[in-house]
Amino acid sequence: MTERNIVFSPITLRAYDLKNRIIMSSPSRMRAVDGIPSSIMETYYAQRASAGLIISEPTLVSPTTSEYRCCPGIYSYDQVLAWRKVTKAVRDRGGKIFLQLWYCEGISPLDLEQKYYDSTVNINSNPIDLLEVANKMRRGAQNALAADFDGVEINTAFGCVLDSLKPLGDYDNPEVQKSERNRRVDLIAEIVDSVASVWDYERVGIRMCPSNIFSGNKNSDPEPPFYYVIDCLNIYNLAYVYLLEPPKIKSFLTIEYEKVSDLFRPIYKGKLIVEADENPEKGIATIVNKKADLISFEKLFVANPDLPKRLEKKASLNLLDIKTIYGGGEKGYIDYPFLMSREF
Repeated sequence: MTERNIVFSPITLRAYDLKNRIIMSSPSRMRAVDGIPSSIMETYYAQRASAGLIISEPTLVSPTTSEYRCCPGIYSYDQVLAWRKVTKAVRDRGGKIFLQLWYCEGISPLDLEQKYYDSTVNINSNPIDLLEVANKMRRGAQNALAADFDGVEINTAFGCVLDSLKPLGDYDNPEVQKSERNRRVDLIAEIVDSVASVWDYERVGIRMCPSNIFSGNKNSDPEPPFYYVIDCLNIYNLAYVYLLEPPKIKSFLTIEYEKVSDLFRPIYKGKLIVEADENPEKGIATIVNKKADLISFEKLFVANPDLPKRLEKKASLNLLDIKTIYGGGEKGYIDYPFLMSREF
């Protein structure tokens, strides 16, 4: 087996044996109907079951404004029933799927795309209520268990939870900075413990964005708070920590580094997932060089339902139709071709 092929070999992720080290992490696709997963979502996720693990699109843990009606939720009986059909469709094709728990604090789904690079916008100014977050995440986790998911992922990035807190650099007093840094550790610990009261720790993952640039919430020195937060996660036997890469536009970086794995692999001792959407071969090299354990793809999986096979064979990739990412029907959702036309 060549070094490159290790990416396509099995790996144990705590409670689960995965068939490869390629993760599908779905961006918001907005194909739900009034918050309920639609029938085409069953097909969409089942088509991509060749991933070692699927992580669902952001899924709301509580009702919110009507602008989210095309985003799926996990807070009602009907939603649980609809998600059961999705998890069954994935499992019938030999796949595994985690639900991404999304506690939303005033971030609309289109903000995730339209305001991501706007460093002047700060739409997330309300203080975090720790008890509310923990309770809603726990209820979402309970419903995810009822919907037959294999596990859950806690989303703390893109304006959620950690990213919604005031940057540490805004505090001049060193003692206050220390207190606020500890608050971040306590916040994550409380949420993890709350979700793990439903699931075993080994069936819980967590998503973070150490560059912390969403909604203009820039830390002048982001390394220390994330050092502490990520280091504290070593005491848990989590399924994984999933770290998002910073944007490629340098003017929006809060810290310049090539890969999150370079910075945080020495700190986190458990299974580490990092993004590889920008350059799959660099992502593969990250695993070969033992800087991460698994690599994730979002938009590449949107356009290439059989992405693991294409990467293994070094085959050409389908181009993404960016106009059909959000909302709509089957076009740009379940009509992307496979390498083998009869595969699905």
